[in-house]
Amino acid sequence: MADHWVTPGIVVKVIAKEPAQFYKQKGVITQLDSKYIARVKLLETGQVLRLDQAHLETVLPGNIEL
Repeated sequence: MADHWVTPGIVVKVIAKEPAQFYKQKGVITQLDSKYIARVKLLETGQVLRLDQAHLETVLPGNIEL
């Protein structure tokens, strides 16, 4: 079984507490830089972050409007 799960197009939530302004913000994975590193476009601000999958969790469908 693969130990990576980040995939372009899925909705995720930032669970890294630092920097605090991004904590609990939701975004869409737009690109993968490696098996574990994703570029996430935040839904609220449009900013693009480069994050490890350890700093993300998936959002269940129905909890967000795109």
